[in-house]
Amino acid sequence: MHDRAGIENAEFVTILSELGSILATFMVISRIVRSSYFSKLFQPPVVLDRN
Repeated sequence: MHDRAGIENAEFVTILSELGSILATFMVISRIVRSSYFSKLFQPPVVLDRN
């Protein structure tokens, strides 16, 4: 019974780590998409203000 609980905990940790990596990847992708999107939106005024 103790071994069974250990196996269940290991599976739970594996699932959590997989979800965490998926969430981190999604956050990085969304951040890159947002930064490129906002840079396209705000690039011309920023260039004009710098000049």
